[in-house]
Amino acid sequence: MLMSGICFVEPNLKLRGFSLIELMVVIAIIGIVSATAFPSFMQWIQDSKTRTATEVLQNSIRLAQAEAVKNGAQVSFFLTNAAPLVNAATAGNGLNWGIRTVNAPTLIQSGMLAPQGGNLALSTAPNTPVLTFNSIGRLVGSVVPVTYTFTNAGGSRSLAVQVTSSGGVRMCDPAKVLSSTNPDGCGTFK
Repeated sequence: MLMSGICFVEPNLKLRGFSLIELMVVIAIIGIVSATAFPSFMQWIQDSKTRTATEVLQNSIRLAQAEAVKNGAQVSFFLTNAAPLVNAATAGNGLNWGIRTVNAPTLIQSGMLAPQGGNLALSTAPNTPVLTFNSIGRLVGSVVPVTYTFTNAGGSRSLAVQVTSSGGVRMCDPAKVLSSTNPDGCGTFK
């Protein structure tokens, strides 16, 4: 009751908080939910790293193709385990990439697909660490299609990038075969 600016508390009204048992039950429930969600969350993080690296690879190959068309000359995309330099040794499983001109080699751009030493691994089929694009954006002298596949030891899925002789660059799922019912699968239409 409020009387002339002074607050009085009813004598029968008790203020009540949480008991220690109630608090422990809530903490136990939070712990159980966290323990069941944590592995899924960690797998999601690993799958996200795989997708990010695959998108970087796809975009860097497309950049090399665009540079070839823009310059009207042959441009190479390459993978390496070293720091990408004009004369860097190429590697089909390299996690660094570079783009260089073919005639009078000049490094145009370079970057990293994924940090070295992580759970991410890259394989190339056929083992083609260098792709050369001509002035109209088509592959020159490569066995095609070239497929770069990322796998992650902590993740649940792999992703791949396929490059065709006509210059098509697409991300696909290597666990699926390309068909009219699986447009995200890897391979060629038959």
